[in-house]
Amino acid sequence: MGLGIIQVNEDHAPGTFQMDGSSSNLTTQMKYGTGKHSTVVLVPQPSNSPNDPLNWPQWKKNLIYVVLFFNSIIFSSIPPPVIAPSMVLMSMALKRSIKDITMLTAYQLLATACYGPVGSALAHKYGKRPQFIFAAIMGFVGTLICCNTTENYGALLAGRIIQGFGSAVFESLTVAVMGDMFFVHERSLRTGLLVMTWTCIISLVSILGGTIAEHLGWRYVFIIHLPLTVIGLVSVVFLLPETQWKGTRPDIFSPEAMAQADEKEMTKTSHGHEENLTEQSEREFAETKKTYFQELALFSGTHTDANVLRLVFAPFAVIINPAVIWSIAVGGACIGFYVAVSYILAQIWSAPPYLLNASQNGTFYVGALIGGVISSIGGPWLGDSIAKKLTEWNKGTYEPEFRIPMMALSALFCGIGWFVFMWDLDNPTPNGYYLGAFCHGCLCCGTTIGMTFANLYILDAFRENSTEIFILLMTAKNFIFYGFSQVINTWAEEKGPSDVLKTFGIITMCLIGTSPILYMFGKINRSFMYKSGLMSMLTGYKH
Repeated sequence: MGLGIIQVNEDHAPGTFQMDGSSSNLTTQMKYGTGKHSTVVLVPQPSNSPNDPLNWPQWKKNLIYVVLFFNSIIFSSIPPPVIAPSMVLMSMALKRSIKDITMLTAYQLLATACYGPVGSALAHKYGKRPQFIFAAIMGFVGTLICCNTTENYGALLAGRIIQGFGSAVFESLTVAVMGDMFFVHERSLRTGLLVMTWTCIISLVSILGGTIAEHLGWRYVFIIHLPLTVIGLVSVVFLLPETQWKGTRPDIFSPEAMAQADEKEMTKTSHGHEENLTEQSEREFAETKKTYFQELALFSGTHTDANVLRLVFAPFAVIINPAVIWSIAVGGACIGFYVAVSYILAQIWSAPPYLLNASQNGTFYVGALIGGVISSIGGPWLGDSIAKKLTEWNKGTYEPEFRIPMMALSALFCGIGWFVFMWDLDNPTPNGYYLGAFCHGCLCCGTTIGMTFANLYILDAFRENSTEIFILLMTAKNFIFYGFSQVINTWAEEKGPSDVLKTFGIITMCLIGTSPILYMFGKINRSFMYKSGLMSMLTGYKH
């Protein structure tokens, strides 16, 4: 066993590669990074086409990333939690129960979950760009409707549901784009910052939302949000090209390529210089680079011949992969618990002995904001350091399972967050609010680390199916949100909020506790999925 990972008899398992390429016969064919990464083998290996997103200049990739990061906040992070601190205030203004106000978010999340598989199918068939534009339009229209409601609960609910269609795409496809544009060694921090938009940024939204609702009125959270959606829509239309490339890239780590390298030299010398171009790469060099306006075409053609209806059900087919079940457990369920508890926070802190108003309820999220920022920046740095050291000890061979040890840190912070928070509520004091904020910060920290490295594992191990997997993860997470919205307020009233936290904490520890199993057997699973072709066969999408 290599550092505890059970090995397979075959030479190749997707995601396994030599970081320095030293043991490969294909060293002369490999492409390496630049600068401080000049000794790092690029994975995946880019083609020679100037239109391959992997070959785009770094400034262009980073600009696209900034657009995605900004719009993930605008269309995915802001809508669900923006009314959380002002639920009591809205309940009195609209003359509706707390549960009815909770349903404004619950139905929005249900719409997000339901549209996910449809968005996945259309993205696979026609590319990601049309979906991002559709999502930005829905986010703008939904917010506009919410701005124009006064005491009309039905219109407000309709606007929130339309916002949910916009959230679905930015919540799932943005991480998949990381695999379209960036190499393995470039993904960690960027993925961590994206996860931050779904964990600690929602805390900032709650802080600001509570203050705005308290001093200006609850409608102003939508009025202030509206111009941001306009900026987001414009940036998507003019700065977000299609990243889903229809060409093919060399798989120099496949058994076929290795066998070919053993049988004969992969390069030949002619007229004193080396020629190692295949017919395909010659065609790629001859390919004309697309202009700015060509890249911004609404449609880039079809990317697969698979039936759209079959692609709609493709995300559910990947559930046969045990690694997908694990990612849903530690990435989807755990963040589901973390966000679900926000449904009862105003209920907790507005009651004696705390008696907080909407603005003070929002300020409670400062702890989560701090915890999320620390984990989003420090977590990827520590995780990369651990992965590099394990790769070194493994004689230069990188395994995606080297992402999993960070789950121990996730478990530590989640354990502190859930169980100390539970104790705090069981022993209420006027100042218990501060300890609760600290625990909430620990929860955000642990959840962010867990979701970041679950996502990175999927990107590294199953990049070709990452879109379906992230769609399923998003769908499962939002169904969890919706399910808890139906029961959590009543549960907290009848059993007490500490019972909710205890239950969530125990389940979280059990789910993260499955990580060592995947660490040990993950490579066997990757090899089996690759050889059997089960996921490609069931999804109907040939990668």
